[in-house]
Parts: sequence; C-alpha cells; structure tokens
Amino acid sequence: MKKLLATLLASTMAFSVMGGLAACGGDDSGPELKVWAPGESIATYRELAKQFQKEHSEYSKYNIKFEPVEEGSVQTQMGKDPSTGAAVFFFPSDHLYRLNKAKVLQPLTSEYVEIVKERDDQQVYEFVTIENQMLAFPATNDNGLFLLYDSDALTEDEVKSLDTMQKKAKAAGKSIAFDYGDVYTSISFFIGAGCEFGYKDHTMTEYHTTLGSEKGEVATKAYLKYFNPELNNDYKAENKVINNGALAVGLANGNYVAGVTGTWTWASIKSQMEAKGKDPSKIKSAVLPDFEVDGQPYHMGSFYGAKYCGVNRQKDRDTIKASLALASYFTSEEGQLARYQATFSGPSNIKAAQDPTIAADPRLITYNEQKTHCGYPQRDQSGDFWSGSGFGNLANKIATGSIRDSKNPDHTGKTDEQIAIALLKELAGSLEKGAKV
Repeated sequence: MKKLLATLLASTMAFSVMGGLAACGGDDSGPELKVWAPGESIATYRELAKQFQKEHSEYSKYNIKFEPVEEGSVQTQMGKDPSTGAAVFFFPSDHLYRLNKAKVLQPLTSEYVEIVKERDDQQVYEFVTIENQMLAFPATNDNGLFLLYDSDALTEDEVKSLDTMQKKAKAAGKSIAFDYGDVYTSISFFIGAGCEFGYKDHTMTEYHTTLGSEKGEVATKAYLKYFNPELNNDYKAENKVINNGALAVGLANGNYVAGVTGTWTWASIKSQMEAKGKDPSKIKSAVLPDFEVDGQPYHMGSFYGAKYCGVNRQKDRDTIKASLALASYFTSEEGQLARYQATFSGPSNIKAAQDPTIAADPRLITYNEQKTHCGYPQRDQSGDFWSGSGFGNLANKIATGSIRDSKNPDHTGKTDEQIAIALLKELAGSLEKGAKV
C-alpha cells in the first residue's frame, strides 16, 4: 500500500507541474469513459485510473477521460440529458435526492454493497441508501465548516466567543473571514438558533422550515448585530471586522486573525503560509464560536455531510460495469488515502481514517467535534433556497445593509430588523408552499 501511495503521489506531483487533462490509458479509439472530478483532485484520480487499468486488464480498452467539474456543479452539468454527462462523477450529500429523482444514479450491485459496508463508515453509506438501494460509493467524510485561526493573534479561549474575536480583531486592525453571502456559510447562525429546513424525504414532495419562526428571528437579529453597517457603525465598510475576503491570502499576509472554512482550504492556506516563510502550524482549528442575541448565548452551527462517487445509470451496460469497478477503486482505502495526501480530504473509509497521520489531523478532529457540537445533516434544499433570489440573497442584503428598498412602501417607517424578519417569513412561506426542485 505504501509503495502504491508513494507512486501515486510522485506521479500526481509530476502531473500537476506538467498540467493538462489528456486521456488516461486505453486505446484512443476505444470506448470513452468520462470522469468528472474536482480540479484539485483530477491528478490524483488520473493516476489511480492508470493503476486501475493495469490491475484490471478487462477494462484496459476504455479511453478514460477527465474533466474538471466541481462536486457542487454536477447536478447542473448533467442538465436535461444526463446520458451525455460523465460516466463517473463526484457529488456532495445535498445533491442526492435530485440526482436520484433525475434517474442519474446507478444503484450498486450486491457485490459492491458488501464491499462498501465492510470498508466505510456506516453513517456515510446509510445516508446514500434509499429504498434499500445504495446509490453511490462514499468518497470523503469531511464536508462541513469550522474555524481556523492564527494562534499568535487569538487564544484557545478567545475563539469560543464571536464577540471576543471581533473585539480582538478590531483592536489589532485585522479581519475575520466569513462569506456572509454564501448560503452554506450564512446558514450557520440559523442552525445555531435551532432552525430547521429541508425536504421530508427523498420524494421531495414536502418541504419544511422554521426559518420564519422565533428561532429565525433570533438568527436574523444576530446577522444584523454582527454585520449590518447601519446598526453597527464600528463595522462600516472601512472598519468592517467580519468580511468575505480570501482566508488563505489573509492569514499568510497577516491581515486576518481567523475565518470560517472547511478542510478544502487547508492545502491553499498551508501553501500560502509557507510561501511567506511562515509556520502553518500556527494556524489552529476550533469549533465555530458562540454568538449572543439579547443576552442569550448560542452556538454557531454547520451543515455536515460527505462526498460520494456516483455512476451514471444512463450509460450502456458495459460502460456501467466498468464505471462501477472504477468508482469502487477511486473510493478504496488506497484511493481515499491518495486524495487525503493531495487535498487533505477526510476519508469515509474506516481503515484510511485510522491512519496515524489522518487520525491526528487537527482539522478532521475539529470537523467531527463540530458535528456533535452544533451540526445539521446536509440534505437537498429547495431550488428557491439556493437561488439568487433566495436565502443567500437575503443574507447578503442583511450583511451589507442593503435590506431596505426605498421604492417599497412596506419598508417605510420600519427598522432593518423588522424588514429582514418580514422578508424571512415571506421566504419561509414560499419555500413550504411551492419549493422548486
């Protein structure tokens, strides 16, 4: 195993330097097997595919081609005709119901079901099992947010409170990174306040949310308190402590003391720090801090989930057979270890997760702590939830102080808080009445 990983890592590094996305193995005139993978992981999976075809000569005829498609873009890329999409692709937890509904996901055969049950975390593979059919191979178990902070600027106790962090950052003339217009990030206050949101089950026929309840009001007040420049003169644009700038560059340049992020940014942070001659070990991880509304403390929360490797059921039978074998190889112990070495992704594979280096990785330890501290399962949301006119848009308007519409008579004589709460209730009602798939 160590020899294989060393070979994979060396080949991956060489490929990264050379660049390019040429076909992998097989005869160029042979049948094509297209793979969609995140850009930062393509080199790793390309080398794994080469090894796969060496070990499984029955699939050597396939011309395996790679295209960089981020996991969160897969359902959009599949479009109206999934038969033209990739044969093998990676996707996050919150795309499962849609991909299933679109009849994209090929159920695993009994042989692969048993393999997954033996090697992967039960919670991860049970999530992707619908009506007794396992619909994809677990690929990672790390899809959630936590805090990364500069231990030279903040102590372990100070990062427990967002108020304390803001005061320290302001006193030092520095910032805290928080992508307040991104739903995945901005929802942290609403998870912390106890809001619920999501489809009842995989049929996606009933959507339930408590965003319009008193819990939603608490989170809205928090957003106004920590971001809105009209209510917080200290945090106007030129003095804003919390902003949505790039964390890796900010930490490396010493402009940031902390940021809300996930495992996917660590490779960039480490690289940026080392390029500046700084010690990456100074960047520590912690669960998301507490915030306060009307004197009451709440935990900031996070979605949590996994990444999966799926097979397109709309391909021909022979391609599906080869794709299942390749996807299983990509998500094996060796495959997940290789992805960790390249991108620091947390494995769902039990043995890989027990690797001494991975088991001691502070960011993965913190991710798992955040799940139990204040986490919310990452399931499909309504299209209206993610859309440009949905929750993310509303959160961004609150954070930037642009919630008020001077042309709207309903906003006359009302505070930003009253307007924001009214708009949130309106959004919640629209989500429950006719949530778009």
